[in-house]
Amino acid sequence: MTNVTNLTNPNLKFVQTLYKAFSESRFDDIVRNCTDDVRFDVVGDPADGPHYGVRTGKKSVGEFFDIVTANTKFSLYEPMEYIVDGDRVVVIGRSVGKAKATGVELPDRWIHVFDLKAGKLAQFREWDMSARHAAAFRLANAA
Repeated sequence: MTNVTNLTNPNLKFVQTLYKAFSESRFDDIVRNCTDDVRFDVVGDPADGPHYGVRTGKKSVGEFFDIVTANTKFSLYEPMEYIVDGDRVVVIGRSVGKAKATGVELPDRWIHVFDLKAGKLAQFREWDMSARHAAAFRLANAA
């Protein structure tokens, strides 16, 4: 396994380009770099936040980014540590966003796991501080 010190690893560079595209709201670039049967799994109960759940296929992943941008405004999105193991890249990071419907700030720590296949994203998994998201989005549902 390697970490961010191996800056020449092509899988590391690929994942870093996905984060750059995300930070620049170039979601179509991310979708283009997915396999046709890509699987996105943001672990959590969809009742706790609109972005939670499993999505399969490029169209569904594109809709995921529409949901994220419609509901959350990020002021910080920072990958902090990369771990590369073959075609798997694990990223530990943090973010700060606001739930647009409530204005509640969402400081977060997360883990992302990217599984690559033939130079494309085949599977993405995210674990975050779901209790904070649930509280912020439940306020919107209660209103």
